[in-house]
Amino acid sequence: MNFSRFGFSLLTTVLLCLMAPASLMFAETSATSGAEAWLRYVPPGPQSAKLYAGLPGTIVRLGDSEVVRSAQQELALGVGQISGRTLRVGTRLAGESAIVLGSLTAVHGLAPELNPPQELFTDGYWLKSARIRGQRSLVVAGASDRGILYGVFALLRKMAGAEGPGAFNLDTMD
Repeated sequence: MNFSRFGFSLLTTVLLCLMAPASLMFAETSATSGAEAWLRYVPPGPQSAKLYAGLPGTIVRLGDSEVVRSAQQELALGVGQISGRTLRVGTRLAGESAIVLGSLTAVHGLAPELNPPQELFTDGYWLKSARIRGQRSLVVAGASDRGILYGVFALLRKMAGAEGPGAFNLDTMD
């Protein structure tokens, strides 16, 4: 069969018209916003609540930029989705264990004994389990505000991978 250019064009148009409703139907059933698609944290399994039961119940934010506030919100959302826990948020370290988010300078001001094992690059971060003022803490420190946000994403990635709190006992840098 010999198709002319017009015939091929017509056939292509008809096929596209027939396939379009099916693709729209698929898109509706699986659609999420771009943010929901890559910022969704699925619990690694039924043991995730037990795995993270010992995680501090408070997030302390050292800094007030929009990026650091977003990091705190994202951490609270992600931990909630992964572990089923609701974390309290604040800007001061009280007499309890906490996840501390801040710049290296702010973290050093809170706990002068904490220093990363090597220099962080511009948007680098440091994850560290430590005792601050006698309380068990998990530190997410960044060389910049973006570094803090990247550190939060790295922490959530570890949690979603069911690495457990033991994965945070060593210095993690990037």
